[in-house]
Amino acid sequence: MSNLPASRAESAGVLLAPEVIGQLGVPPAAGWRTLQPDQDQITDFYRNIKTVSPSPISVERQEQAPEIVDADAMPKLTQDLTGDLLHDIGEGVVLAKARHSGGTGSSFFVPTARTQAAFTVAAGGALPQGTLVHAKGWAAAANNGLFVVGAGAVAGSIPVAGGVPEAPAGYLATLEVAGLRGGAGAIGIDVNGHLTSDGSIDFTTRGLSPGQEIYVGGVPGSAFAFATGLGGVAEVVSVAPALVTLRRRAWAVGAADPGTGKTIDLYVTRWVRNVATTHPDYQEQPYHLELTLSGIGPAGASEYVYAQGQMISSFELSAPLAQLVKATLGFVGTDVTDPSVARVAGAAAAPVPVAVDRFNTSTKEPYLQVLDAATEASVVSDVTSWKLTFSNNITGQKQHGKLGPKRLVVGKVSCSLDLEVVVTQDDAIRACSNNTTLMFGALLRNSNGGVFVNLPALKFTGAVPKFPANGVVTISPKGGAFIDPLGRYTLGLSVFAYLPPA
Repeated sequence: MSNLPASRAESAGVLLAPEVIGQLGVPPAAGWRTLQPDQDQITDFYRNIKTVSPSPISVERQEQAPEIVDADAMPKLTQDLTGDLLHDIGEGVVLAKARHSGGTGSSFFVPTARTQAAFTVAAGGALPQGTLVHAKGWAAAANNGLFVVGAGAVAGSIPVAGGVPEAPAGYLATLEVAGLRGGAGAIGIDVNGHLTSDGSIDFTTRGLSPGQEIYVGGVPGSAFAFATGLGGVAEVVSVAPALVTLRRRAWAVGAADPGTGKTIDLYVTRWVRNVATTHPDYQEQPYHLELTLSGIGPAGASEYVYAQGQMISSFELSAPLAQLVKATLGFVGTDVTDPSVARVAGAAAAPVPVAVDRFNTSTKEPYLQVLDAATEASVVSDVTSWKLTFSNNITGQKQHGKLGPKRLVVGKVSCSLDLEVVVTQDDAIRACSNNTTLMFGALLRNSNGGVFVNLPALKFTGAVPKFPANGVVTISPKGGAFIDPLGRYTLGLSVFAYLPPA
């Protein structure tokens, strides 16, 4: 019996860092971020070996010692969905570069300093005047929150008012593009429900992408919002210098508001979606994962296990009734190391998470709809649970002379949606029997911003009514998602650095 102290589960930790593309399995020296897996939700974080025992004819009638012939490296993690997680793994989920608002090709910054007049950044800071940026994690309260970019922004300096000098050291402080604010009367809504510009704003320079969701208007009743009832989330269809064509709006089309005397806010940060392998945004992003096992090394030192060359094969969002929204990441990689006191360079500097507010399905889900893709008529709105499962179907390619995978092979995307729906109308049942093309959208929001989950094309199967005792009639349709004929993607995630209070 051992007298050594046991490694405590609450002292375990998991870090993640992107590997350099083209250097599969090579430990990265920077970019380490802290994940927050749930209790008992770190699974298969080990080298899963396969052995074969010799089976000779023998008078001894006993087993022979087995030999290792194969190995897999497929850890799996489940944690609460947070803004930090979306930033850390968004591109890896869909295997594509993000599209950034702001017009400089970057919407996320880690500034080195804050002066009274500006944030100092490494690159990409030449944002147009009127861009909205949101700061998080700064020690000085005055440096956190929503700011409007002033005139004269350059690559290394983003001018904003209202701050105090601060140089972050030992903690993570971030700055993200949050959208844009028009001048008085610069932005309007026409009778067709589209956004217009008076010419002072060129929408084509602001990094807006067809298929991306934007949030229209600030706090209702303020100078940053349109008339009551005109505002909320909407999907961009096309972008012209003075016109943004929208669909799937959270408001009813019919009234116009030219924005006279108002300085309207539009909130938009970045968008990720899966693309064709021939698309310029396509990229196969691998990761390194670190697992800390406390107290099992010499003299009670921690030891570290590394999952190498890992790609996100599966991504699941689970949104049950009256619960937190959970994300499950299924990785496929090249190897998992044995525990060692040796630690990869840079991992010790991983910062404490910043955007950690959770999403729940009661008070932080202001929009949830399944619509007819052709008419935008509501098909489902009374939902008690939903679960999205997205897979890149990645497998390890194995060959002679190598234990475990030599390469990772990306397969065809598959995506499904499981719903539990209260029957208040017959549209969902009809959509199933008529094979109607639908679209699913869910907006999740919290104090750190939000995310819009978009399946632009899916069809229902299995809308069988259920009749529970003393309950309401429900159905549990399964949505099979497929490539949108217009946008050419299956899953889109629009991330918001900031959303206004409702």
